[in-house]
Amino acid sequence: MLMYTAFAVERGVVEVKCPLKWNRDLSADHWPADKRGHLDTLLSLRTNHSYNTQVQMQMFVCKTTYADFITWTPKHTVIFRIQ
Repeated sequence: MLMYTAFAVERGVVEVKCPLKWNRDLSADHWPADKRGHLDTLLSLRTNHSYNTQVQMQMFVCKTTYADFITWTPKHTVIFRIQ
């Protein structure tokens, strides 16, 4: 877990996931179609996925207002903010 301050006003955490199953030549546009995956859309987590609980708990414990969630594969990177 990485905690950082943006513009010395708000504190946030960063969560990075590198899903091995998406390393093959699958376009990022197809990631949300994976029903066992963690993305609901390219810009949101599935609310019933454990990553959502993990990020919400990190924000609570660290007393932050947001988390930047990064999904990385060798071919694609998706970044969005959870508040």
